[in-house]
Amino acid sequence: MCTVVRSEKKTKLNFFTYLLCGNLCVLLCSIFQVIGCLGALRLNERLLNAYWLILLALLAGDAVVGGAWLFRYQRIAAGLGRRLEGRLVAEYGEEGSEFRGFWDGLQGESR
Repeated sequence: MCTVVRSEKKTKLNFFTYLLCGNLCVLLCSIFQVIGCLGALRLNERLLNAYWLILLALLAGDAVVGGAWLFRYQRIAAGLGRRLEGRLVAEYGEEGSEFRGFWDGLQGESR
């Protein structure tokens, strides 16, 4: 039987992840674009090279994350069915369960 324990450490990790993701989006949408625009407007070769290197680093990072996801996908997909089934058996019967609410909502949307 599978049970889920929500810990404060996990909640803090999720908050930190969202905070980091939000800051990264602001950085990508503002500072990097300003570097590219200023380099183009001033015809400054250093700024344009910096912008190019930033875009190249982002592309390399996306390739690394995509490769890692590709290799881990089979393991994630294989265990997902068993974990979901165990959690469904363990938690769906509880009245007012958060998992039951999500599951009922998902079934309601698919009709």
